[in-house]
Amino acid sequence: MSMYDDIRDEIVIDDLVTRQQVELNAMRGFWKMRDGKKIHVSDMSESHIRNTIKFIQKVDHTDLYLPWITRFENELRERGLE
Repeated sequence: MSMYDDIRDEIVIDDLVTRQQVELNAMRGFWKMRDGKKIHVSDMSESHIRNTIKFIQKVDHTDLYLPWITRFENELRERGLE
């Protein structure tokens, strides 16, 4: 196995771990805000959720945070706002 293969395998493993962590965090529902504070999705205002969805869509070019968009959209739907 070449050094390139080793590095590629590490990147793939790191990516899987990162994706699993994002999914777990979305499932738990605690969003980390810009200031570092964590807030539960149920405590976020409608505008905060909508702005966060827009932010994710703007900056996430790999769909890594897609579980969060799903979580936020489900929250809006549960509130009867979607």
